[in-house]
Order: sequence, then structure tokens, then C-alpha cells
Amino acid sequence: MEFYLSHTTALQLFRAMRIKGHGLIHHDSSSTGIHTEFLTLEPGQIKEKVFSSLGIMLTEPIELVVDEKKNTYQSNRIKFHTSSHFAQTPSMELILGKSLIKVASPFELMIEMAQEQTLLETVMLISEFQGRYVIDPSTSELRSNWYDPVFQKVDFEHYLSSVSRCNGISNARLASSYSFDNAASPMEVKLALRASLPVSAGGYAIPKVELNKEVRIQQLKSRVLTEKTRAIDLLLSKGNYDADTNRQAAIEYNGAVHELAEVSTRDYRRNNELVSAGIMEFVIGKS
Repeated sequence: MEFYLSHTTALQLFRAMRIKGHGLIHHDSSSTGIHTEFLTLEPGQIKEKVFSSLGIMLTEPIELVVDEKKNTYQSNRIKFHTSSHFAQTPSMELILGKSLIKVASPFELMIEMAQEQTLLETVMLISEFQGRYVIDPSTSELRSNWYDPVFQKVDFEHYLSSVSRCNGISNARLASSYSFDNAASPMEVKLALRASLPVSAGGYAIPKVELNKEVRIQQLKSRVLTEKTRAIDLLLSKGNYDADTNRQAAIEYNGAVHELAEVSTRDYRRNNELVSAGIMEFVIGKS
């Protein structure tokens, strides 16, 4: 029986590998070829020989996509799915320790999860994979360490445009249209959604919202003016006016760490530098 890890099992794997730095992970559609190898491990061995050896705690049931369910056995430890794809090869191969294992590609995983989640949950998940943070699969806590994105929004949208007739594709396309690149936390994604959604959907209809956008500003540390780069949590623009800072505003989300004295000092300096550059800054604190 040929199968690959999917759904919540694949999600746990990708999150753990991003945190542990196993170097999976940069994915694009060109790396998704047709693979004919069979996974040599039985499902019952996956937890012990693959995940546990890497320090990854895998919750049950293990979710798999199989070519057909006819020869599978049902178990409360394993959940089987059948692929609904007609035109794409949805899996990729990973070398984990000494094992070769097949897993849903990151693009395919987003489509699978779109079938199981609400629209907002799917937007948040896609933005996580396009962003700089990871939700720890063991604790569900935020791990924000400026991780490399798994993929870019433009690449995922290109993949979605090439896929048809599969479950979850409509939900995934809608969620992708609301998603964001380069977020450093779930709160940044939520703030960006609130800023960009139309008024009818409870948003403010800001035409252009960019996360952790790097801008060149004057450094205010001495009498000698020097330029530096600042990454702004949310940069709001009235349009494509990158050169006109008077048409831009910044939103900074300050979590608990910003209550520390040394961090607060840096925050005040940041505010002064942005104001000097003509960018009005609004700060949202953790309540």
C-alpha cells in the first residue's frame, strides 16, 4: 500500500522541522515531481522510528492519504484519507534520520487543512507558513525566531491556479487571497486582516498592508545623520506610494517583552525615527 503523511500529522511534522532546523524547508512548486517509491515503514512504526528519534512528539491519530482504502484496516490510532487529486502529485519525499518518508507537500497540506478548518483558521495557517513564526506542535505556543518562510504567497497562488477538481480548493483559494507574507506573529496577521478587509466585513479597507516591511530612515543617535533600515510590523499605505511617506502609517504590536525598560527605550527611539521620516506610528500593546 502506498501512502503519505497528511493533514494534522504532516502539519506537526512541518512545524517541528522548522523549529528544529532540519533544513527541510523551502518549498516551491518546481520541487514537486512524480515519485514512485513506497514508504518502507508500517504506520505503527512511524511514531517510534521516525518522529521519536528526532524528538518530535506526534499526537494520534496518525493521518495518511492512501491510493485506496480497500486494503486498509481501521484503527483509532490511524485515520485514512483518499486523495481527491486529478492533475497534481500532492506529496514530496523527506529523509528523516535513516528513513525515507513521503509527506503531503506544503501546498497540498494547506488544501487538506482548508477542508477541515474555518476560513479564519486557514488564513492564519497559510500566513504562518508564509511568515516568520511557528506554532509549536507540542505546546501550541508561539515560537517567533525569524524563521524562513516555507513558501511565498505568489507561489502558492500560482499552484492553486494550476489545480482543479479537488476538495478544499475553493476554500484554500479564498483563504490565500486574505493571507499575508512575512508575519512575525499571529497577532500581526489579525491586525493586518482588520486593516485590509472591506468595511462590510468589519475592516478598514486599507488598500495596501505590508508586514515587517523594511524602510530606510535616518538614525537619530548622534549629530551625524546616518541611514538605517527598520522593519515595521504593519506598514499601511493609501496605494503604491513607496516614495511618499506622508501617505503611510505604521502599526507596531508590542507584546509583553516591550514592557522591559531597555526595550521601551528602543521603542521610543523607533517612534522618533519614524515620525522624523514622516511616518505616523500607532502602537497596540498586549492587554
